[in-house]
Amino acid sequence: MFTDTARYVYNHCLAMRIERYKQDSKTISKYDLMNHIKYLKDNDVDHSWLKSIHSQVLQQSIHRLDRAYTNFFRRVKQGTIAPGFPKFKSKKYYKHSCDFPQGVKMNTAKSKIYLPKIGWIKCRGTSRVDNKTIKTVTVTM
Repeated sequence: MFTDTARYVYNHCLAMRIERYKQDSKTISKYDLMNHIKYLKDNDVDHSWLKSIHSQVLQQSIHRLDRAYTNFFRRVKQGTIAPGFPKFKSKKYYKHSCDFPQGVKMNTAKSKIYLPKIGWIKCRGTSRVDNKTIKTVTVTM
């Protein structure tokens, strides 16, 4: 569910950026996109389901999109033959993942990890993170 929501936010923001560029030949900053997603969560009845996902997961999707744009324009400046414009993520061929940058807790004894708004889930590889600080967790399905 949360990986599908992250994919939806990525695709929605990519469509907004493309549409805005076609209209005004200007781009939308990632901060404006984050404010737009916050507005959708709080005020739009059709998008109220976004409230069930931690806000930073949605923000990380926008960061990924911004990084894709940055890499695209860097490759265009370098003169790469096929710079690779950011693409929409499909349900079928999408690497289902999302990032949790804060609020993550670890229980290595039970091989469980706590994700905000989701709860405790089982995970693999907890023995490698004993007594280490977790900065960001990427969940891949």
